[in-house]
Amino acid sequence: MAVASRNRLPFGYDEDFVDAVEDEIVCLICHLPFKKPVQTGCGHRFCEECLEEYFRRRVGEPLTCPADWQTLNREDIFPDKATERKVLSLNIRCPSDGCEWTGELRYKETHLASCPFRDVKWR
Repeated sequence: MAVASRNRLPFGYDEDFVDAVEDEIVCLICHLPFKKPVQTGCGHRFCEECLEEYFRRRVGEPLTCPADWQTLNREDIFPDKATERKVLSLNIRCPSDGCEWTGELRYKETHLASCPFRDVKWR
């Protein structure tokens, strides 16, 4: 898994997926499955944070779609809940060494809360 520092890509889900991930649910910016996907008025999807970071880096320039350079209005960018549900239903492997759990991405945090192989951070 790649480690991202704060305010830097990647923003998508960098998990150990059980099966290959379909291209249609992969962000065109970070190349990972969408995290909080949004859809533009021209029909392209991106991770919410990837698109926001793209806009931040283009200060003073008009908002355009990174995929086709169409002019965008913020009002034409909306959350894509159907795609989010699809991503959260993907099966992943537990990131803890030695754990053989697999399950839907939506259940990762629940599993990690009780995973006997999870690294414990001491203060």
